[in-house]
Amino acid sequence: MLQYSLRQIDLDSFDFEKILIWITDPEAMQFVGFYKHTHQFTTLDQARDFFSQLKDGVFFGIYVEDNLIGWSALSRFENQTCEFGIFIGEKEYWGQGIGTSITKQVCRHAFKKLNIKKIFLTTAGKNLAGQKCYTKAGFQVEAVIPGDRTIFLNGAWHTDSTIRMAFVRL
Repeated sequence: MLQYSLRQIDLDSFDFEKILIWITDPEAMQFVGFYKHTHQFTTLDQARDFFSQLKDGVFFGIYVEDNLIGWSALSRFENQTCEFGIFIGEKEYWGQGIGTSITKQVCRHAFKKLNIKKIFLTTAGKNLAGQKCYTKAGFQVEAVIPGDRTIFLNGAWHTDSTIRMAFVRL
């Protein structure tokens, strides 16, 4: 069985060389809304500057042994709510249940350690694997906003719906 771990990190310890590769990869970023901003990045400073906008965020590295394979984050904290995000950049680890497991762990951390009552996320309507992962972890669809985002799929830009999901602690 694949062994992976989740480690809380700060932005200064992010492996921005690896992250720059991931956030400029059209296949890895096909459903990520901010790809329209990052696809033309060429420098580590651009990547650092982009992520520094999430100063209030709580960041986690996702590791297999000591190899960073992705990240997860909680951000936009307000009134006991926050936004969740996850990204697995190393494609060889896609489809192995890591995303669901990490999502559950990060949400548990938000509820128990940060006293969060509601965690929300947005994803692309065409991101069916992501939606399945989030549903398994406890998220439910709150809203579908048609034509609200641009995604880069199969080598071209497309308009897609945004799915807003939430996980509410009872």
